[in-house]
Amino acid sequence: MKRIQIPAASLLITIFAFASSAHIAAQTNNWTRVKALPKNAELIVTRKTDGQVVGFLQAVTDDTIAVDSDNGSFIVGKNNIEKIYMAEGRDAAEGLKRGAALGMLGGLATSITYATVAKSDIIEDRPGFLFVWIGLGSGAVVGRLHAKGKDKGALVYSAK
Repeated sequence: MKRIQIPAASLLITIFAFASSAHIAAQTNNWTRVKALPKNAELIVTRKTDGQVVGFLQAVTDDTIAVDSDNGSFIVGKNNIEKIYMAEGRDAAEGLKRGAALGMLGGLATSITYATVAKSDIIEDRPGFLFVWIGLGSGAVVGRLHAKGKDKGALVYSAK
């Protein structure tokens, strides 16, 4: 019978991976991390029911968290919280560029479709270029509006 030998380094890496994942899980489901957050910290609170709340921390008790958002003030029970993240702002310039590029591609696709359906030569008529410019402008506006939102940053708390 042949014995399988596992190199010691592989065994140590496996043990370290399990230990560190257990350590990370122990940190993220620790409510004291939430209680240690400073007032007005910008958070994204994902609830088990009713979606998420993006706003500023007002208070934390042993059982609840109070958050002020654009939609009002919310007190969320600890038993209804799935995860809590630090909120990070999006890059407005990057959103503008990305939206403009996607809008321009959409306008180009519309322009090509128009030229095909209208059976006209897009280079001679040039009405299709209007679609490209409309797509560029609307994509830039949508990208800029999207950039005003918040993304999930560092995980502060997880109920799991």
